[in-house]
Amino acid sequence: MAETKPEKNGEALPRLAASSLARLVLLSTPFGIFREDLLADVIFQLIKRGATSLAQLRGALKTTPEEIQEDYSRRVEMAADHLLKAGSLLSSLRTDLERQSQELANVQANIDKHKQDVEYWKKLADINKESAQVLTVELESALRRQIRQELDRGKNLRRVASAIGWIITLILGGIVGAMIQQYWQTGSIF
Repeated sequence: MAETKPEKNGEALPRLAASSLARLVLLSTPFGIFREDLLADVIFQLIKRGATSLAQLRGALKTTPEEIQEDYSRRVEMAADHLLKAGSLLSSLRTDLERQSQELANVQANIDKHKQDVEYWKKLADINKESAQVLTVELESALRRQIRQELDRGKNLRRVASAIGWIITLILGGIVGAMIQQYWQTGSIF
């Protein structure tokens, strides 16, 4: 970095501080992101701006007791205005928070009501499920008994019909067999 001579006598110390801070920043940052001379100029401008603000603030200070009293009175009035505004804001915030609290209480009551409804319907569904299982078992049992009775009711009739059908099948089978044998032997059926 090329050393620049201070333009004024009062700039030597701020320039030295800016340069020292710039080197400290460069040592603490990785990869040499900043250029030292540019960083020193930026820091010097910040120091200069801060010093100017401090000088203006110092010049604004009152020195006479009347000016000090007037300044205190003005500050008290400003503080009272700020307190009134803060009180108004707090009041509106309190009102808003109370309204939101009431809304949350209503939502909570609604949630509790729905929760009770869900529990009621769940219990009812469980009861209906148990009843349905018992009813299903009972219906299956009754249906089996009724089918068994229907099967048993016509059992003898079906046995007789089956025997008659079997006998007719045997007789017809014998007749057809005899006709086929007759046809093979004589060439005619009758």
